[in-house]
Amino acid sequence: MALLFLIVWVLTKNGPAQPVEKILIEGLKWIGFRVFGDPDLNGLLGTRYIIAGVTWTLPYEWFFYLFLPVIALVTGHRPPIKYLFLTALAVYIFNSYGYRLDFGWLFLGGAGAAFLVRYDRFTAFAVSKWATCIVVGVLAFTVAFYPTIYEKSAPRLLLVLVFCLVAGGNSLFGLLGIKVSRAMGEMAYSIYLLHGILLFVTFKFVFGSVSASQLTPLQYWGVVVLITPILIFVCGLTFKFIENPAMRSVGALTGWIRAKKNVRLEGESAR
Repeated sequence: MALLFLIVWVLTKNGPAQPVEKILIEGLKWIGFRVFGDPDLNGLLGTRYIIAGVTWTLPYEWFFYLFLPVIALVTGHRPPIKYLFLTALAVYIFNSYGYRLDFGWLFLGGAGAAFLVRYDRFTAFAVSKWATCIVVGVLAFTVAFYPTIYEKSAPRLLLVLVFCLVAGGNSLFGLLGIKVSRAMGEMAYSIYLLHGILLFVTFKFVFGSVSASQLTPLQYWGVVVLITPILIFVCGLTFKFIENPAMRSVGALTGWIRAKKNVRLEGESAR
């Protein structure tokens, strides 16, 4: 978000500024992980394209987290009413802002994978050559016959199948197990978030909009190939110094929260 705001400021600093209140509200919507939209900042049309629109997935992730109390209720647990209220609020917001609830099937596929990998028979099949042939065939079929997964459910189900088999241990003839693949997997989220910014900076500030629009497809892809090592290097740094330290702190933070909760419960029991 800091990089996005910086780029917007560079592009709009010499133009007429919008009211401060409007800029603050629009900025807060962006900081809200796009749950409340991704408005154009300070009148810059297509602000979301600076980051290739990748933040569209975040509201769905937050909705999944906020829907967990209902899942707990269905599985026989009794979550506090306040958490069920948050779920109801999340459903209301999603309906109000027109989000697609059918993407929930993808999260259900992830839950199915977590369930299946607990069974030895499934994991034994997942690592077999037959499973690898299925993964390759399904991926090739999906790419060849479905230009997008957003309009039909069939490609989503096919990709869920691939996801389950990979989660079960399939490595595509060992390709996913090599050191480079594992490193790229660790950096995947950084690549997802930052590739749009690098592309935008390259074609907007290095080449210029006019020159970039005149590139041939071959020249365009040549530029993309040349800047890919830069993206990998930057994402390696962001993973090492931002993502990985945060992930390592999860256990300690969770332990602290549970300890505080246990102290509170013990105090209530004593009273």
